[in-house]
Amino acid sequence: MIEFIIIILVGVFWAYMCGTEMEKKRYDPTAWYIIGFLLGFLGFGITLFFKKKELEFDEVEIQRMVAADQMRALKSNIAIGRVWVCPRCRRTNDRSVEICACGVRKPVSAPAPVQGASERPVVGTWTCRNCGMENSDHIFICNCGMKKSENEQT
Repeated sequence: MIEFIIIILVGVFWAYMCGTEMEKKRYDPTAWYIIGFLLGFLGFGITLFFKKKELEFDEVEIQRMVAADQMRALKSNIAIGRVWVCPRCRRTNDRSVEICACGVRKPVSAPAPVQGASERPVVGTWTCRNCGMENSDHIFICNCGMKKSENEQT
């Protein structure tokens, strides 16, 4: 009975090792948990021969677009006075916050809201026909499940 428990624990250990190694290399780890459990050290040895998967171009481009969109939105929010940035810790605070978490008071010379500035960020958006939610252009599927391409079809 003890031997059986030890075999199961060793199998679980190697399953974990194989699965996490393949996860680090951006592969689906599900099958590798099973392979690790069944083959043990041999299964882990096989995982060492796999190279790390590179992100596909689309994924890299989407991540770059999301980061650029977030930066534009932050700059827009600062310009219209919706938020302010702490001069000490660089934390972004809402305009209603007078003292940053680090203890610094909101600067008196904080930028005043620009007259005539729109309340919306300067990024492209699309409105879902299914639920009415407004999504940024880099969002390809709405929270309700409607795809952007299906939404644009008439």
